[in-house]
Amino acid sequence: MIEWFARLGHGAKGMVYLLVGYRALQGALRWMRPVGSSEALKALHKQPLGDPLLLILAAGLAFFALWRAFQTFWDPDGVGKSWKGLLERAGFALSGLFYGNLAAGALEMALEEVEPEDVHEQEQLAAFLLGQPLGQGLVALAGLTVIATGLGQLYKAWSGKFLEPLHVGEMRPWERRLMVGLAYAGLSARGCVFLALGAFVIRAAWTLNPKEVESVQEIFITLRRLPYGSALLAMVGIGFIAYGLFMGVEARYRRLNR
Repeated sequence: MIEWFARLGHGAKGMVYLLVGYRALQGALRWMRPVGSSEALKALHKQPLGDPLLLILAAGLAFFALWRAFQTFWDPDGVGKSWKGLLERAGFALSGLFYGNLAAGALEMALEEVEPEDVHEQEQLAAFLLGQPLGQGLVALAGLTVIATGLGQLYKAWSGKFLEPLHVGEMRPWERRLMVGLAYAGLSARGCVFLALGAFVIRAAWTLNPKEVESVQEIFITLRRLPYGSALLAMVGIGFIAYGLFMGVEARYRRLNR
């Protein structure tokens, strides 16, 4: 059962990245506003057959959140209990919370009309944590975890570590070459965005101001305003599309240790 959760979950995650990457490309061309994951689901909600597709995505994202919980507590990949392994498992936990929340949002959108919120999820979470005892430290730790995840994505891309959990021997040579290209582009783009997200979370902890936390959509809009920003945003959009396709490869070829 957990194997199907993992495979379906990776496929659903890949679909979200395809939607976000596509809108980033449109944003780079000034056709439409770039969006993050929640906004991409809201755009899907407005399309014909959007609600049935949202229900399917909600189920897949919930499966992925369960897979992340399994990785956090049962460690099927054997990352261990060293500081490095615990940091990676903390990243799994944050990922599970994010995709679980995204699944709940997709389900809510599919079943009823949802009013747009002025505050994005990352800011809401930062505000909640800052209101807790030791909240500043918790937000700073979350920011460091996001930055570490971003660095891990870049390291995974350029070291070839992404090959380790895959049944590479089952791939044809052209499939492996294509998969490597998708992984390099996708993990690199995702790593850079995570570094930016983590930096804003750290700034929110430093200033005790949750409004300092930026969403992916806000980062894309800021990126577009930079010199050559449209070209940079197009590169990130292509990278996100590549990552979405790579998630499809991982859903098919991932080796699941239990």
